[in-house]
Amino acid sequence: MANLFPGIDPFIEDQKHWPDFHHTFISEWRNSLRKALPPNYVARIDERVNLIEYVDYDVQQFGPDLSVMQRKKRTRGQRTKAASVGLLVPVVLPMTVESEVREYFIKILHHPEMALVGILEVLSPANKAGPGRHVYRAKRNALANENIHLVELDLLLRGKHPPLDAPYPPGDFFALVARAESRPDCHVYAWSLPDALPSIPIPLLPGDDDVVVNLAKVYAATLEQGDYQRWIHYERPLRAKLSHAKAAWVKERAQQMIKRGSR
Repeated sequence: MANLFPGIDPFIEDQKHWPDFHHTFISEWRNSLRKALPPNYVARIDERVNLIEYVDYDVQQFGPDLSVMQRKKRTRGQRTKAASVGLLVPVVLPMTVESEVREYFIKILHHPEMALVGILEVLSPANKAGPGRHVYRAKRNALANENIHLVELDLLLRGKHPPLDAPYPPGDFFALVARAESRPDCHVYAWSLPDALPSIPIPLLPGDDDVVVNLAKVYAATLEQGDYQRWIHYERPLRAKLSHAKAAWVKERAQQMIKRGSR
């Protein structure tokens, strides 16, 4: 199906297709790099596991297994018996629950010593909101203090952007290229919702030219592999806050997708 959004389709983020999209985009980005990198470089997909603490949580997230935790109300006789043996009255407090979050990213390695040259990140919703945002910021700061390049893609409308020491340029989506030799400065590529994704450089070791990746081609391959637009309900409104003009633009494209028989 033809994508009537020239760039990012915001409904993929909005209708919970993002986890699969994220994995597929990472895979297609690595495939693009595999074809473009010099022979003495290799791109590898890796993962990190974060434990994110949630204090105010909804136990229903654990699903139907909660049925084994149900208890009948105590009778008056039971309470009297408990009091007679001198049991303390407990204080009810919420538990701190740690949720396991897996994040996938790309490593650029130099062969044959397999030295780490760069890290390529695609932000997920957990990186931009709640406790996960603070965890990602800590990881980002740690990487920024290493002698490696950092490339970060933010293809999400919702959530807070990772901080910079100056305001972001105008745009809805961003690509940050932070070269090891240029930090704390980084190059920020910005584009808006109606725009196609740009091409960005991937820096390598000194003496080797950058590899330029066409993100629009990576995105198109991701859409084809995931077939997301087939399952999107374009009749539903977006939750992301947009200007009146952009909201009208999105609505027009969504109506065209509906006419195309997107579902």
